[in-house]
Amino acid sequence: MRAVGGLSLLALFLVAGVIPALAQTIGGAGAPPVAAEQWQLTRAYGLAAYGGGDYVLAADQLERALRFAKTYGSHDFRRPISLVSLAEVYRADGRFAEAEPMLVRALDLWSVIMAGDHPTMIPALQVYARLLRQTGRPDEAAALAAREAEIRRTLDSVADGG
Repeated sequence: MRAVGGLSLLALFLVAGVIPALAQTIGGAGAPPVAAEQWQLTRAYGLAAYGGGDYVLAADQLERALRFAKTYGSHDFRRPISLVSLAEVYRADGRFAEAEPMLVRALDLWSVIMAGDHPTMIPALQVYARLLRQTGRPDEAAALAAREAEIRRTLDSVADGG
């Protein structure tokens, strides 16, 4: 994943205006506002630590963010975002066995939350494909890359009015 100013594109995607947009699209009812604020702050700290190469601090903060995300229920958008963020840290730190089930779960959740393949799944697909390549499973990685390409084609088709 390319880095931009010390943060990966995944981190930028997850920090930039995607979260407020998802909150309005999907809804954010459930946990008290304090949990939402704590989720955002701990996630931001974790992503900043990841961008700085401190995987121990990043994992600690993103594990906390995942705990806050779980207060919203299993089908809230915060959970798959948190799972992907934490899995990326684990992947970067060589903790593949811990990262993989998180990525599978995140993709499953996105499929339910968004009712099928959706652009919000792309970061999870990218991280998972990267993990598969790192663990010597290029065929599985290629299948995920093909799935990502299909999502992008569908998105382009919709954008073009087709």
